[in-house]
Amino acid sequence: MAAMTEHRATTAPAAIDGAATDAATLQPAQIDWRQQQPWSTQFQDIYYQPNHGSAECHYVFIEQNQLEQRWQSWSRDSAGTFVIAETGFGSGLNFLLAAELFLATAPSAARLQFVSTELHPLQQHDLARAVGHCCNEGNADLQQLGAELLAGYPPLVAGQHSIELAGGRVQLLLLFGDALTSLRQLAAPQRVNAWFLDGFAPAKNPAMWRPELFHCMAALSAPQCSFATFTAAGDVRRGLAGAGFIVNKVPGFGDKRDMLSGTFAAVQHTLHELPWHRGYLTAANSTARSAVIIGAGIAGCSTARALALRGYRVTVVDRHGAPAQAGSGNRQAVVYPKLSLRDEQLPQINLASLLYASRYYRSHWQAQRGQQCGVLVLAEAEQAGEFAAIAARYQPAQWIQRLSRAELRQVSGLALHSDSGLWFEQLGWLQPQAVCTALLDHPLITLSHAEVSRCQFDHSSAQWQLFNDSGAPIAAAQQLVLASGIDSNLFSQTAQLPFKPIRGQVTHLHRQQLRDELNCVICAEGYVAPAQQQLLTLGASYRRDCSNTELSSAEHRHNLAQLSDCDAGLQQWLADIDPQHLPGRANFRATTPDYLPLVGAVPDVQAMCQRYAFLTRDAKQVKPLEGAYHPQLFMLAGLGSRGFSYAPLMSELLAAIMTGEVAPLPSALCQALHPARFVIRDLKRNRLQRYDLGGN
Repeated sequence: MAAMTEHRATTAPAAIDGAATDAATLQPAQIDWRQQQPWSTQFQDIYYQPNHGSAECHYVFIEQNQLEQRWQSWSRDSAGTFVIAETGFGSGLNFLLAAELFLATAPSAARLQFVSTELHPLQQHDLARAVGHCCNEGNADLQQLGAELLAGYPPLVAGQHSIELAGGRVQLLLLFGDALTSLRQLAAPQRVNAWFLDGFAPAKNPAMWRPELFHCMAALSAPQCSFATFTAAGDVRRGLAGAGFIVNKVPGFGDKRDMLSGTFAAVQHTLHELPWHRGYLTAANSTARSAVIIGAGIAGCSTARALALRGYRVTVVDRHGAPAQAGSGNRQAVVYPKLSLRDEQLPQINLASLLYASRYYRSHWQAQRGQQCGVLVLAEAEQAGEFAAIAARYQPAQWIQRLSRAELRQVSGLALHSDSGLWFEQLGWLQPQAVCTALLDHPLITLSHAEVSRCQFDHSSAQWQLFNDSGAPIAAAQQLVLASGIDSNLFSQTAQLPFKPIRGQVTHLHRQQLRDELNCVICAEGYVAPAQQQLLTLGASYRRDCSNTELSSAEHRHNLAQLSDCDAGLQQWLADIDPQHLPGRANFRATTPDYLPLVGAVPDVQAMCQRYAFLTRDAKQVKPLEGAYHPQLFMLAGLGSRGFSYAPLMSELLAAIMTGEVAPLPSALCQALHPARFVIRDLKRNRLQRYDLGGN
């Protein structure tokens, strides 16, 4: 914003080389409140001009980007997505005012994605005070946006955090961390329609205002993307021009003489990586408004909801008469935390999924579709040091805490013997059928009871058509999503993708069989959830050598033993349980060789192998060839035993891919989840024996 608001450094001086900061040690903004105005003690400046913050935002960012005119010019039935990217979230003022204007002027079917970086996020109590000051005199839309922002505000953990507002019409994607590093990781090539260049003044923060940032902006900008910034510094003007922006100097706000605004003139970017994963840009269809989803488990139901919130008409087809009857059909599902100190993709995806799920399920817990009772993870002796380091890495934080033995007993209600454990008070267990039913309860979603035996794309109508065993049509739509667990690779288009069915059996114990009442979920090698209608759930076995769903006394014994072995107190608690003839349930999980889900466009394996055959000779070679994909065919599968933990974020990622929106995960993690990753790996290793390539 203007001179008096140029304090928000979104790129640390120490991070000039673009290196990422520690993934869990963000330093929050240090705020001193002076007559209801937030003052930064770090940068010795105010966040916005007293009594003029809203006017300044409107002039500098909204007027100079011509947002009102652009949104009003859309046709009434336009269902497009407009993307604003900002450097410096600060108090959220720019976001709130832009979102308020969008809701008032854009077509009701349109959607706003607001992407904002912040290295020093405000703590929850400071943000609440700033939002309250901003929204007190605003209209009902602004006040509601402020309330939803506060309700969805994430912990101060570096990474991408997605918040849905206004019934899905507005999405805020917060990038906590260094601005350049965060934007380089953004999965949004040529997506941004307008830039808000805010932050600390160039003279005080040269680390952010440098050519690398401007070239990164260019790579993310859509044709005719606009920008506005409070500064008129020569280095900024020359840097933007050098990256391909047309730069104009215009009068500044208030007593500030000049500022910059302009548009992006598209330029050709140098190819630095093999773009196999970018095939989804052509496989996706941003104008599609209908989808059919095969599978009514948590993957299919959460995807249906994500698409319906984007205005899609969705038909969910399942061979059962009700949702959550197969792999998602247990009595209780635990949102299970699995963190690690390793800086690897699997732990990163686990963390992002956990933080998103804790917000996603809040309304379901409030509606009594489970219990937000907290989840306690016990450490084995050799894990005690790692658990202590994990807890220390994220402190101070409410969402994760390390508890002593006395505290373990207090939260669990059991006489546990472990010396310590990790406590996640914002997690709990869910009723799968109730949650999935609620997700499908939307006027744009229809559940259809049928068994699909074949699906094919009709090029004349540009629609996917589904058929049963007798060849009768079941449903048709512009896009198709396969979300049917272990059955997702039964179709010809997905038959060559790697899945492993893993049997899992849970054990049910009656409350009266146990001496003490359990207050929270306990996890170790196994898990146990508090009673639902007098029955507790213990789980779960993990068998590759069994293909039926009959209950096994041996697996009941296994479930009891793995929980007993992790704590002597649990052993005593379960000592009187006879594993013979216990009730329970068995079904199958779908897992992948690398234990990560498959999320995205489905590759045409034969065409992909032909197009990228050169990789078998030189795995490092780069050619400007997009991947080969089946038209408008997508999948969300392979969630393993973590379906309810993964599904909320994975379905949001899939919806973003299908509609061409900015993804809620960094590009490297999107690629790690991509269904084509195994084909590309096998090409690079020249291991194509498992594929049917039609004689080639």
